[in-house]
Amino acid sequence: MTGLLSLSSLEARLAAQPEPCGVVFVDLDGTKDVNDRHGHEVGDRLLQRAAVRLSEIVPSGFAAPIGSDEFVLLVPGLDDPLALEWIVTRVGDTLAVPFDIGLDQPVEVSATAAGALWRPGDDPRSVFGAVEERVTVGKVYRREDGFGKLADLVAGVLDRAPDVELLDAAAGAMMRLAEADLGLVLVAGEVAFAPDLAAAGAVEIASRAATEAAKEGRFVDINDAQWEAVAAPLGAPDALVGAVSVLRHGWRFSRRDRVLVAQAGRLLGPSISARRTLEDALEQIAELSEQALRDETTGLPNRRALLRWLDELGKEPALAVLLVDFDGLRAVNNVLGHQAGDTLIRRVAAGIRESTRQDDLVARLHGSGGDEFVVCCPGLGVGEAMARAVELEQHLVELRMPRALRHLYRGASVGSTVREPGEEPSAFLERAASSLRQRKAVRRTEQG
Repeated sequence: MTGLLSLSSLEARLAAQPEPCGVVFVDLDGTKDVNDRHGHEVGDRLLQRAAVRLSEIVPSGFAAPIGSDEFVLLVPGLDDPLALEWIVTRVGDTLAVPFDIGLDQPVEVSATAAGALWRPGDDPRSVFGAVEERVTVGKVYRREDGFGKLADLVAGVLDRAPDVELLDAAAGAMMRLAEADLGLVLVAGEVAFAPDLAAAGAVEIASRAATEAAKEGRFVDINDAQWEAVAAPLGAPDALVGAVSVLRHGWRFSRRDRVLVAQAGRLLGPSISARRTLEDALEQIAELSEQALRDETTGLPNRRALLRWLDELGKEPALAVLLVDFDGLRAVNNVLGHQAGDTLIRRVAAGIRESTRQDDLVARLHGSGGDEFVVCCPGLGVGEAMARAVELEQHLVELRMPRALRHLYRGASVGSTVREPGEEPSAFLERAASSLRQRKAVRRTEQG
């Protein structure tokens, strides 16, 4: 297959590293289904292709299988939590692309990944244990994510067409949830489907599957050589209100797709039976989505929002990155308490915002002590970035503080870098972190 390695050998390899190292565990979902349907030889080809993709994410890293569907990725020299998080996100995106392994259709799998940073002197076993635990938690979250993903999709439909009816919104959401050619909802003889211009034949097939699912109260799968339709009852077994159905032309639904459709039908039922407008649900979804992208203490974008912003910006536009680490938070927390520490964090965040342009992004990175921020400045070159770092550092040194905090706050260090065209976030963020470490060392020397 791909040459399994034991955890003990990986622990020894990690312990021998002379520099910090990122550790990423990956658990593939769907390989058992491939083995059951097509045999272990095909499953081995899938794992080999997955290993190649993992190796290509960070060419300087080391990827190896540690189980029948598990891999570990070691990234020597990585010492930045944000860069590690980007790599974990990239792992999921890379493995989500269907695999061409010689079957009639590409094979889809999903992956749960998590990471941690190892530094010389750390216990490798503890680091591996922490990452394994995060993967386990992530897998539980993925299994329970059916409604959250469906709710996001319904919210997206409503955002594009504010006056859309509930059943139409649900049909469109089902289509997107299952990545199908058609989505359909059947409730009390009323049928809604998406897209609006779907072929009559496709609507008839999906309607037939939905009618059978509603009547029999069970999951239904009908297909021929060209298409496949699956349908699930709406609601719990003792409170069925109809059915949902999705249809694909030319390729089959995976086991994961079927599970999502069944979960969606069970969870959508109560909402549709009550004929909600979804306005309250949409408001809650929007609020939760906003909270997930905001730092609770400062209201600034968090790591997840920063990664999304960088992805939307693209790799080509000029971009300078400033990393800020302020001094005094631990002393304030120890002497005055964490409420005073939060006041200090908010004051520094406000000071950073005061010195930035409208197009700049300011985000909070909790770092090792909650005292790090990043400022992304589109359009700046190397000289401008260095000048901005000096200006920002001076502004933060002179920042006015409440009387109780003045004698404990020690200013801030600011590192800077400029992204090269096409450069990945992990590379320029690590370079910015290195610049910050150098600047902190200089300030320590200057302060004696």
